[in-house]
Amino acid sequence: MHNWAQSDRLSVAFKFQDHANIFYSRTHNISTPDGQCGVEFPLVQYVSAQISRIINSNWLPAIYRLINYGLLLLALWFYSGSFRNKLNGSLWAILVASAPVLLFYANGFLPDVAALSIIIISLGFYRRSSQNQSLKYFLYAIALGYLASLVKTTAGIYALALSGTIFLRFVRNASYNKAGLVVLTSTVSLVLVIGYDYIFFHKMNKDLFSPIFMSSGQPLSTWGEWQEFLKSIRYWSGQSVSLLQLGVILLLSIYFVLKRSKINAKQDGLSWIYLIGLVGFFGVMGKQFFHHDYYYITSVYPLLFMIVDEEKLDQLMQNSVTAYMVIALSLGSFGLGLNLASKRFNHHYKWKNKGVAIDISWMQGGAQTLNSIGIEPEATLFICYTAAPNTGLLHFNRNGKTFNHEEMTRNPKVANVYYWKDRLRPDYLIVPQVHIDDLKQDQPPLWDDMYLFAKREDYSIYKLNY
Repeated sequence: MHNWAQSDRLSVAFKFQDHANIFYSRTHNISTPDGQCGVEFPLVQYVSAQISRIINSNWLPAIYRLINYGLLLLALWFYSGSFRNKLNGSLWAILVASAPVLLFYANGFLPDVAALSIIIISLGFYRRSSQNQSLKYFLYAIALGYLASLVKTTAGIYALALSGTIFLRFVRNASYNKAGLVVLTSTVSLVLVIGYDYIFFHKMNKDLFSPIFMSSGQPLSTWGEWQEFLKSIRYWSGQSVSLLQLGVILLLSIYFVLKRSKINAKQDGLSWIYLIGLVGFFGVMGKQFFHHDYYYITSVYPLLFMIVDEEKLDQLMQNSVTAYMVIALSLGSFGLGLNLASKRFNHHYKWKNKGVAIDISWMQGGAQTLNSIGIEPEATLFICYTAAPNTGLLHFNRNGKTFNHEEMTRNPKVANVYYWKDRLRPDYLIVPQVHIDDLKQDQPPLWDDMYLFAKREDYSIYKLNY
């Protein structure tokens, strides 16, 4: 699922193996100078690349995944430890972490899981500080919240909501010196986040005309778009949260509310402020939810970690019957989540009668094939009739450019494959066998300007004439 987005992030990580400058992000796609691009702070990409440089460069994907898993497990452990009863905290953490989308992308290369993990650790500090009123833990929580928003911009909802909640808490208690430190920490952190995002993400992409990573808003501007947004929520239900998981969380949440004599504004402040920010975020970036299920990870899931009422959960778990039920349902939810997540690794995945083809099997082993027939690692490739900017280039492990079906049909007067041939002067052109006849028809001048170099079962490799 979403091999396009995942391969872009993995490509950034592989390119960090060439140098140690975290502010110089590149991919295999050289439609910009040296493949440079703007990207959200590439913390996991950079760390995994530097570790793999020392150990074994081929181990990068495994190290990347290990860091993702390690961060998530560390976060869940730390969060659980913030509960008076660590077993109850562990059960809530397991229940929320049962989401199939979360379990699937923990095994991938998007930054969302790492950002969520940092948020969860921040929440652990927030919960601890709320119990003992430790300013130090409050400031740790704020700093980690803004670090998460560097890694994934969506996490900014949490960082701002947390800063506002803690500030109001100290103002309400007339602790103005502490409130001032909260403002100072939040301001410095926010300036750093905005500074990085503007210079190394938004401005970089604008200056380079880089299409790799989206750095603009996707607002819902019409009622029809809001309807499409609601339809996408219904479509992803069962994956964003499993039905069992949703049922258990809803039942427990209703129990928490019914058992309260009144709403505790002080206790619930972060959840309510966050919810308001989340609705605003839906308005600004709602279109992304149409086709990108991973946007739930750093937007919706933090709220699920917040809404637990520890006192009421402890009371519920004192009854052995309900305790065993909660334990069984939480573990069952986790098992169901793992099962649903595992099905998403298939090349042809189907959800609610809608197929999602992930046709990358023809590319697999491409780098070894090119090496075996003597194509040098420095060769520049054009890969035709493939949509993702970096997926094919990653599998063939060469720099170059990809062209989707629409780009391959453009006439020579616009920026088509022939235009880019004159600019980048590729050494080889790779075409899936099923599109050989399409190439002859779509780009006759290009077809006349190359010859067959090698042929494999799934694709042909052509050498360009210069």
